[in-house]
Amino acid sequence: NSMIAGGSVIAGATVTDSFLGASSYVRPGASVEQSIILGRCTIGEGARLKKVIVDRDVTIPKGMEIGYDAKADGRAFVRSKGGIAVVAQRTVFE
Repeated sequence: NSMIAGGSVIAGATVTDSFLGASSYVRPGASVEQSIILGRCTIGEGARLKKVIVDRDVTIPKGMEIGYDAKADGRAFVRSKGGIAVVAQRTVFE
């Protein structure tokens, strides 16, 4: 139940109930659920995203989890009252 735009690659990963924008890459072991990933994004190996909107040209680091811990998401990202985390284009991951 996902929409996958042209040029995107899902390599041994799971994408469920989501939109994956053009030229995006979901690395092995990653999981994307109920999320919108805009174009030219990379979801790192083993990363887990649930109810997340990721802006264009963002790379989510290997093993990162977003959408599973409301408090951690609220500290690191803009988070809607409905529980959707937004990862902006210029987000710096440590």
